[in-house]
Amino acid sequence: MFFVLLLAIFVVFGIMMLVIPEIIDSITGLAKSMPEYYNNVKNWGLIFFKSNPEFADYFTKASKDIFDKLLDWLQNDLLQIVISFWGQLPTVLWMQPVFWLTFLSGLSFPFI
Repeated sequence: MFFVLLLAIFVVFGIMMLVIPEIIDSITGLAKSMPEYYNNVKNWGLIFFKSNPEFADYFTKASKDIFDKLLDWLQNDLLQIVISFWGQLPTVLWMQPVFWLTFLSGLSFPFI
């Protein structure tokens, strides 16, 4: 029973070791591409609001503010959370077998 649980934890750990670096790369790539995305949205807004320069100016300012906040959230919040989780993952997964071994030995002790 313990070895099956240990194997399951190692499988989950292995999957996490494959997935989390890809998530970090995706967030980093998205953050690097944000200026290009902003320029595309800004150009679309300028074309769309060509007949009304006041709306075009408002759209440009609002979209810049939104993209700046999104970029700040990606780089300072989301990326840091994923990196923190990545650093804590081995400790969390190591504690699981120790907990279950202690729990199961405590359950079996009264029956001996």
